[in-house]
Amino acid sequence: PWGWPVIGYFPPRGETLPDTVQRLRRKYGDIYSWRFGSLTLVVLSDYKLIKAAFTKQECSGRPWIFTLQYFTYFTGKGLIFSEGRPWQESRRFALRHLRDFGFGRSSLEKVIHPEVASLLKDLEGRAGRPTEVNWNLNVAVLNVLWRLVADRRYDINDAEIIHFEKMIRVNLDIIKGAAVLLDIFPWLLYLTPKFVLNSWMRIGQMEKNAEEFKQFVMSIIEEHEASLNPEKPRDYIDCYLLEMRERQDDANTVFKRDYLDLLVSIEDLFLAGSETTSSTLRWLVLYMALHPDVQAKVQAEIDGVVAKGALPSLADRAKLPYTEATIMETLRMSSLVPRGIFHCNSEGDVNIAGYNIPKGSLLVPDMEKCHRDPQYWEKPDQFYPEHFLSQDNQVITKKDGFLPFCCLGESLARMELFLFTAALLKKFSIAPPEGVKLSTETNKHRPAFNFAKPFEVIFTSRE
Repeated sequence: PWGWPVIGYFPPRGETLPDTVQRLRRKYGDIYSWRFGSLTLVVLSDYKLIKAAFTKQECSGRPWIFTLQYFTYFTGKGLIFSEGRPWQESRRFALRHLRDFGFGRSSLEKVIHPEVASLLKDLEGRAGRPTEVNWNLNVAVLNVLWRLVADRRYDINDAEIIHFEKMIRVNLDIIKGAAVLLDIFPWLLYLTPKFVLNSWMRIGQMEKNAEEFKQFVMSIIEEHEASLNPEKPRDYIDCYLLEMRERQDDANTVFKRDYLDLLVSIEDLFLAGSETTSSTLRWLVLYMALHPDVQAKVQAEIDGVVAKGALPSLADRAKLPYTEATIMETLRMSSLVPRGIFHCNSEGDVNIAGYNIPKGSLLVPDMEKCHRDPQYWEKPDQFYPEHFLSQDNQVITKKDGFLPFCCLGESLARMELFLFTAALLKKFSIAPPEGVKLSTETNKHRPAFNFAKPFEVIFTSRE
């Protein structure tokens, strides 16, 4: 669409960004460009188009987004926002060494099960009364990562870990709010009074949280450095420190003695590996409360496989196809990151479906549209786990139209989602409080993430 000089095209007053994206798609088709302030967006709304574009090496760059740079301390390092050789080096190292500690393997069950048991115990103490599933679920998921990254865990009510989780959540909330104007118009940073930046855009709070997180993680890194045994690396941090020593004479490596890449990589692991998993589990709890028929089918399937008093195991996964399909349907319906992770053709122009995409464009995959496309889904707007089941009742793991949030921690997330979901529904029935009407509506004025709005449910013990 055509726009105004400097500011580009803005949605009409009262129209949310998701509604604008869908209106423009209906007008211009499945691929269109949109100048939004200083950004040139290229929106891709077709599943096959997205798959074709994102398999191109030229489309694998990362755009410079002001608010997201707070997560890298404006270094461009780490596992999520880096690109090129540094990204390849960091990702390759992370995959290799996290696997050594069980990442993506059934042995990781020994790390996840204690956190599942801890969450069940906490919810058992709240059974029978309205309960908000929030920090306790986040802490349980965070603890799995802490074990892998720093060989430590926290009690589910530990003040330090609750504060740590809150810092991550608050910063994610800030980048969804008024601060997004600095992504669209970076020059506003130099023209906006400081009190506006801090009070309305909350930039000061984000800076404070980022610095506090840095000091917290650096203290853990220093503890590891002081007690490091090269013969017995305990966790991801130990392995990284040993790699730094081995590469100390390599001027081109990311493994430098300033610890910055390690610091940002740890933040990326927590950002991608905890908030997405815990938010998906909150959606699942909400959908189970709204769909007691689906919940009952999942529970009947689990009861027929898992012994009374036992925790579900990864070995049970193949015998619980409806449970697995319910998790995948939750991922589809929630579309947690509805416009995906932005990519950029940072090296030069690229051709997509016959269109020339200028260098530096932000490639925006409209995943939410794909997940509700009637071309691929029998009941696109209904919660229907059968979307992911074949005629012979096998799980369809790769389905056209489905674009799950793919990242370094996907294998861990899938394990956690299965073990937490199966254990929760084996132990409890979930229902809305009497007289309360639950809703799946999200805040469309903050469109970066589809987080469920705060809600309460009642957990009733089944055992």
